[in-house]
Amino acid sequence: MLSNEQRAHDLAVTMLKFTMDNPSTIQGGDGSRFNVAEEYIKLYRAFLDAMNETFPPQNPE
Repeated sequence: MLSNEQRAHDLAVTMLKFTMDNPSTIQGGDGSRFNVAEEYIKLYRAFLDAMNETFPPQNPE
């Protein structure tokens, strides 16, 4: 069974791949570099929050 952390990671990586394959989805356009690490962390945290809300972590017994 996947943990919420694994789900969040998989979704963040998938979204980064989509974003990098479709540069028109990158907001800004001010010439600044797309920081993959920063974007991964933002996406991971957002997805992890969503996963924890949808699938509350279970305490192992």
